[in-house]
Order: sequence, then C-alpha cells, then structure tokens
Amino acid sequence: MSVQHNFYQLMELDWYCDIKVIRKKYKELAKKYHPDKFPDDKNAEEYFKIITQGYHLLSKPSDKKEYDTILYQYYSKKQSTQKDGAYLIEKIKQNKAAKINAIIRNYQKWENELSHKKRVFLSILIFISSFFLAYHNWYVNYLSMDNLYIIIAYLIFGLSCYMIANIHYKRRQYQMACLGELKADNHSSSVFLKLFLITPLVFFIIVSVTKTIHLNYFSIEIPVESVVIEREEINYIYHFNDKKILRKTSFDEAVNYSNKNRLRAKVSRINPNISELIEVNP
Repeated sequence: MSVQHNFYQLMELDWYCDIKVIRKKYKELAKKYHPDKFPDDKNAEEYFKIITQGYHLLSKPSDKKEYDTILYQYYSKKQSTQKDGAYLIEKIKQNKAAKINAIIRNYQKWENELSHKKRVFLSILIFISSFFLAYHNWYVNYLSMDNLYIIIAYLIFGLSCYMIANIHYKRRQYQMACLGELKADNHSSSVFLKLFLITPLVFFIIVSVTKTIHLNYFSIEIPVESVVIEREEINYIYHFNDKKILRKTSFDEAVNYSNKNRLRAKVSRINPNISELIEVNP
C-alpha cells in the first residue's frame, strides 16, 4: 500500500479519526457531490470517486490501521527531509557569511598594512620602471651582457601585471563582500591579460618609431669592421667613439654581404646601439 492521496484531508477529516466519524462524513459528502447532482462537472465526478475510494479503505479497520501507519511514516520522513534541507541551507548561509567576514577582515588588515592607493602607486611605478628598463636596453650591444636587463625587465613587467590584477581582484572581492555577495571576478583576469598582451604591442611600436626617428634624423654612416652570415641572421661589428659594437639583423637577399667595402653601419649619434646595415654605391 502506498500513499497516493491523503484521504483525511480530501474528506475534511481530522487525521486518524474514528471509523464512525469517517462514515458520517462520507454520507454528507456523497449527498453533496454525487455525480447525479453535477452531470456536466467532471471535477465533481472525479472528487466523488476519490472520496469513495478513501471511504472503502478507511472504513475497514485492518486497512485503516495499515494506511494510518504508512501515512504517518510518509509525513514523518517528509518532515525529516525538510528539516535536513533547512539545516543544509542554514549551513550554506553560515559558510557564506563566514567567508564574507573573512574577506572583509583580511582586506581591512591588508589595507592597514599598506593602503590601496599606495599599493596601486607602487605597482604602477614598478610597471613603468620595467617598461623603461626594457626600452633603455632594447638596442643591446651583443658584445656586452646588457641583454640580461631585457630578461630582468620582462620578469619585473610580469610581476607588476600580476600585482595590478591582484590589487584589483582583492578590491573587487572586498566590495562584493560588503554587499553580501560572493562572486568570481573575471574582470581581474582580463586586466592582467590586457596589460600582459597590449603593453608589449605598444612597446614594440614605440621602439620601432624610436629607431626610425634616430636613423632618419640623427644618424651617420660608418664603415663596418666585419660581417658574419649565420643562417638567416647577419652579425656586423662597427666602432663608435672607441667602442666596439656588435649588432644583428635579418638576412636581405638584395644586399651583397660579401663585399664589405660597400657595407656601412647607419648609426644613431644619440644611441650608437641603434643602427642598421646598408649597402652604398661605390
């Protein structure tokens, strides 16, 4: 036997009431909802069938006893499930509140150690420093160890991008926590990616423009000491103010690299590491 209907509720009875009460109530309902009184009302007919089924079940002591036991177990289990669900929901709320409070406390502690404005200023300062470190050492003399500065600048640049994104993330997380929300902030990731991808593009544009300006307006042509072809790369050495400089350029099929007398280094007077290898007419 299973609980498909709560016949006590359908028949407007007190739960687990006596059989005499059930019989009396059924007679009242049968007179009131008999299909002969509502020949066109399908709902009345269906209701009459259900309460008749309930009456036949509840009017027999053995069947009533079994039904009452199953009904009690069914609603006891349902209430227990509801309590478990309510307990789980409450625990989730408590965990959420604990996380929110922890975020607020940690951020306030973080803020007391060093304010948000100072952290932003420091991270931007490191970011700009890495940019200028790379810019100042971009045109390296390959005979020196200056190219190590490029690696250092790149590492500092990555660190500064992370610092800026992390500061933004913690600030956003704190603001959401103050509003009682715990949400993932994908905007901080986009901040990091934009800085990490767009800044190098801007950097390459600046160094390209710098080279063009230096070689077009502040350059001189000087002889090269040696030219060495290595696969698709050309290494050439020249002297400027008693300084020996090695630069590299890509192979150009239009240039005759075998005749060193026709080759010149077009060198910037401002920064002698900025140069290009050209071929001149005899």
